Amino acid sequence: MIGRLLAALSTTIVACVLALALPVAQLQLASIENSCCCPDPDRCRCPDHDESDGRQPAMQACHNTQQAMVTPAFAAFEPPAPVHVTAAPRIATAIVHSFDTPHAPPALRRPAAPS
Repeated sequence: MIGRLLAALSTTIVACVLALALPVAQLQLASIENSCCCPDPDRCRCPDHDESDGRQPAMQACHNTQQAMVTPAFAAFEPPAPVHVTAAPRIATAIVHSFDTPHAPPALRRPAAPS
């Protein structure tokens, strides 16, 4: 009685965990990572360079790159197309030759040898 109760309880717990984990695992997540290349970290700060006064044009020392990482979506399940199978034709066998009498009985066992 207690064994059945524990088995039912553990099965229910596993089913609940899977019911919660499966939809979360199928989420399509995305993250964007900004990276910057500064030749001299003391003189440039990435990614903005807001310190320029705007009076004279200047070339910024840093190049911003952006990488978008997206988890792939699972393929949708498509059931396979039904296959129609026809039964193999039955082959009739004809008896070509039949014996009139049964075969001879097997030979009798030899008597046991003295030990």
